[in-house]
Amino acid sequence: TIDGNLTDACWQSATVLDRFVKLGGQALTGEEKVTTRAYLTADQSHLYIGVLCEEPLVDKLTMRHTERDSAVWQDDDVEIMIVPCVRGGDRYVQLAVNPSGALMDAFLPGQGMPLEMGYDSGAVVKAVVGNSDWAVEMALPLANLPIESVTGAWSFHIARARRTTGSYMTSLKTPVGGFHDLPAYAGLTGIEKLHLSLGLKAFCVGQFSYG
Repeated sequence: TIDGNLTDACWQSATVLDRFVKLGGQALTGEEKVTTRAYLTADQSHLYIGVLCEEPLVDKLTMRHTERDSAVWQDDDVEIMIVPCVRGGDRYVQLAVNPSGALMDAFLPGQGMPLEMGYDSGAVVKAVVGNSDWAVEMALPLANLPIESVTGAWSFHIARARRTTGSYMTSLKTPVGGFHDLPAYAGLTGIEKLHLSLGLKAFCVGQFSYG
């Protein structure tokens, strides 16, 4: 069940990304120093993504946008970029979710081209705001990704905009100046056994490799 609860048993064996830094690679300091933890796992039909955002200033969260495909990136949000092809590809899916659970999903068909806002990922999303954090849980159908390759690692990026302090954070180990620096995206392995029509095959939960 996609309910925003990241303590469910299914997340215990997921791959965890918890080294979020500022854009540019600097460490978080002062009020900016909060924990962001992302989880990745999959079954035969979906990629599951969970992101837990520590936020001591929950009363200052920005979540003005509540409609699907609205300007969610102007709020506090988490953003997931997935490049469903081997390195060198320039097409990707972008998903952004704010604390109200509003989803923006779009597809960039190539470098220099505009985002296709009419793209529908079919993602099921739930966001929950707690006393000192907020969380996003997402189920993304593999069948709806514009898959270009199944023979090598895909790449991806998970980022967070924290409007309470004006911080922009990235999960990437390579310093980047923005959310869309595709050559610096992390590798997502385990896709090799993906079957275009049937989804992910012979793939064990928690077997993603990040780096």
